[in-house]
Amino acid sequence: MKKEYAVLIDRKASYGHDPYQPFMVDAKDVITAMNIAETYMDETVFLVKVLEKSSGTSTAEGYKEVEFKEIMVNRGRGWHSVDKTHGESTAYWNRCRSLKRDSDWEYWNITFLGY
Repeated sequence: MKKEYAVLIDRKASYGHDPYQPFMVDAKDVITAMNIAETYMDETVFLVKVLEKSSGTSTAEGYKEVEFKEIMVNRGRGWHSVDKTHGESTAYWNRCRSLKRDSDWEYWNITFLGY
């Protein structure tokens, strides 16, 4: 399975936007994904996470779904693993994309939250 990465930006609540903004990044390894994620850190961001593809692709009628797991987090004080040891709960996200040529949409939804 080819490694694929995404970045999740979690904005501070005081900015009133949709707090979670996940998107794919062009990274061959986790270090590159972390470097890309750091470029989004500013005064509006609470934290950034790196997500890694954790399963194969499933398809349903008209769309494709891929699961990603949060693996690294930066709250502005450096990187650490998303795990129980660091007091971080792990979440899984599904990236859903249209397979139809005349329809171009994508959305992310959280599927599991826990340790």
